[in-house]
Amino acid sequence: MNESKKILISGASIAGRALAYWLNRYGDKVTVIERSKTFRTGGQNVDIEGPGQEVIRLMGLLRGFRRARSGR
Repeated sequence: MNESKKILISGASIAGRALAYWLNRYGDKVTVIERSKTFRTGGQNVDIEGPGQEVIRLMGLLRGFRRARSGR
């Protein structure tokens, strides 16, 4: 079994938070830092298909993802 690592992620964007999720899930101690005082509440529509949907399912987010989709 691998030894747990302490990991620092700079940037709390969707990529930083997703990486933190997976590293934490596999036993690492993760700290995320962000320069902005607040999270962004908006953004662009993103098509997530194929492997992306499988990742969302594995994270337990598929139901919320489907509820929030724009329908475009």
